[in-house]
Amino acid sequence: MKFISFRRLAAIFKLEISEFNADFIQALSKSIEQYFQSHKVLRAYGEDFTQKQLTFILAQLQEKEAHIFHEWIEDDHLLVEYLFSKGEIILPDEEVILPKDSPLFKQYKSFLRPFLVPILSDKIGRFVKEENLIELKDHMKFSPFLSQENRVKIEKPIVLFLDQSINQLKVSYGRDFEIQLTIVYSLTFIDVLNALDKSYYYKALNYFETTKLLVKRNDLSPMLLDKVEKSLRSLDVKEEDRTLVESFISSAAFASRRKAPKPRLIEMVKSPFFIVAVILVLLNFVFADCEG
Repeated sequence: MKFISFRRLAAIFKLEISEFNADFIQALSKSIEQYFQSHKVLRAYGEDFTQKQLTFILAQLQEKEAHIFHEWIEDDHLLVEYLFSKGEIILPDEEVILPKDSPLFKQYKSFLRPFLVPILSDKIGRFVKEENLIELKDHMKFSPFLSQENRVKIEKPIVLFLDQSINQLKVSYGRDFEIQLTIVYSLTFIDVLNALDKSYYYKALNYFETTKLLVKRNDLSPMLLDKVEKSLRSLDVKEEDRTLVESFISSAAFASRRKAPKPRLIEMVKSPFFIVAVILVLLNFVFADCEG
């Protein structure tokens, strides 16, 4: 379902809102009905709305707190544009406004569900398929507006995708291992993991346990080990688990897996090109002595 606030509808149909009451809803309903007698869609603010969509909004406005929720949505620039564009617009440098302290917050979530769930289901499904962590991170800003039941269900494909990425890292070797490690230990990966519902907290702990095994079994370049360390430090865990993470990072077991960079001279000597060059130099000396 598509959202548009009663204030925007009032502006379109040139209705004054001196007070939000049954008379206003009736006037708005009449204006919408008259409009669709000669039109199939309402084009407003660059978006198309059907009579069915607007009828749904009118029905919602009959509920006691609905007009308050419309005001909350309009005050939240990020959320209103997201809903209005059906998830196509996410304003940069904006944060969602979560009225967690309000006794109406639970009702607000229920009000948003028919608008938000279809959008998030579509976008998350799409960007999981594309393995696009950046887009997933952006759309997950809106999942706290869902009830826990809906949120857990919506985020399930993301959890499966993260698990798949970690499992792929476990069986990778050589260059593929390094590429997959840079994905799993990117800050974007961590941001997505941190944004999951609290019922998925065990996934953060699994990530830490996997990291311990990974570090103990592999010699990592300083650059790769630094990525692992930064990711662990960015992992959003409880205080008691944070102590375990910091203890591991500062442990000898962690530091010992850092591959020391080979001296440049040793690398040059091991190079076949170096050996060929030495042979050519020696041959030049031999021929020079013969000519002398």
